[in-house]
Amino acid sequence: MKTALLSLIIAISVALLSLFQFEKYQKFSLATQQRLSSLESKLTSNAETTQAAIQELSTYHKSILSRVAGGNSSLLEAESLSRLAQMRLQTDRDLKAAITLLSRAQEKVQKIDDPTLNVLLETLAHDLATLQNLALPDPTTLWLQIGTLIEQTANIPLRGIPPASSAMALPPVASSTPITLPWQEALAKSWQDIKNLVKIRHYTKPVEPVLAETEQTMIKENLRLMLEEIRFAVLSNKNPIYQQAIQETLDWLRKYFDDNDQTVKDIQSGLMALAAINLFSELPMITSLEQFSALR
Repeated sequence: MKTALLSLIIAISVALLSLFQFEKYQKFSLATQQRLSSLESKLTSNAETTQAAIQELSTYHKSILSRVAGGNSSLLEAESLSRLAQMRLQTDRDLKAAITLLSRAQEKVQKIDDPTLNVLLETLAHDLATLQNLALPDPTTLWLQIGTLIEQTANIPLRGIPPASSAMALPPVASSTPITLPWQEALAKSWQDIKNLVKIRHYTKPVEPVLAETEQTMIKENLRLMLEEIRFAVLSNKNPIYQQAIQETLDWLRKYFDDNDQTVKDIQSGLMALAAINLFSELPMITSLEQFSALR
């Protein structure tokens, strides 16, 4: 009897334990299934994101390949034009040429019709607007203006020495009475020769010592050299040298040349107009070159 009861108790215990283990297993299975579902959902989402990223990279990669290998040399040409524009701007300070080159680069990029180049196009447009708003003196125009001043120095009068054409000489005086005696003829001829040697000049200013012809030539030649120095300062874009050369030339004109002469006044006015021009100004960098580099 006792043995049968013990067996029953053991059987019931095993049954209860089995039921408990089954419920535990069932809960564990359910939790595992939920975790698997969540993980699967995350994996699916990540896969979709990854696929989208792969697709985007693939599109961009194809775009790059089409620019380089697909016969689309326009982008490379546009970059070359932009770099050439930068060189002309910074080295030669040729603003007009830089604008022309950058405009051609912009046109080539626009013809590609690639949405990935929108940022590049915006940068090119900004660079062009910046250059077009700059105002730089034109070296060619300045060179020609100074050349005109040099030509005007050819016949300007020195101070106290009027041009030879303005020198006044007394004309020979004809005798109203015939001279028949030899000694009178000889005397008259001598007097006429003396008068022909004497030239009368009229001065409105105190008379200064007359310069020798070689000194006059040297003074005029030095004026030409000073004007040439101004012209070469324009080419080198050195504003301090340019301004100093103009001032020294003005001082030289005031010291040695007749400032009542109209040509001298014109040269002085031209020099003062040149002095009002500032050769140097800081030039901007072409920022679109960074965008070209980023696309490689």
